[in-house]
Amino acid sequence: MEIRAERPEVPLKLLLAKLHLNRKTYYDNRSHRLNRLDKYAAVKGVIKSIFYQESDETYGYRRMHGALLDQGFSYAPNTVRKLMRQLGLKTRVYSRRTARYSSYAGPAGVIKENVLKQRFNETRPYHVLHTDITEYKLT
Repeated sequence: MEIRAERPEVPLKLLLAKLHLNRKTYYDNRSHRLNRLDKYAAVKGVIKSIFYQESDETYGYRRMHGALLDQGFSYAPNTVRKLMRQLGLKTRVYSRRTARYSSYAGPAGVIKENVLKQRFNETRPYHVLHTDITEYKLT
């Protein structure tokens, strides 16, 4: 919450009491925020241009790190990941859902005819119970 926006209407002492914030902490944070420049401003612009123009929104932080190295920026991969997260840049192509492993290979075995006319679609629990009567040749 930005305190300075509401200061003319509400006394600062009341705002600080509501936010459980010390007066010294408020002024310290305010002075640091106003005087601090974004040290990643140049690389953020390059990341945006690479992401939207060169990569068609398919670069993750690893490929973005390589592209930044090609352009002369030497930041750690974790820094690139942090900056992409701050900018809200996320690849739309690859996700965990599309890359999930599944061993399902279709229905297994043969479904036999229901000779006894049993109901296999009962919705009440423990109303109809079935057992497996498969025979195995032991010799």
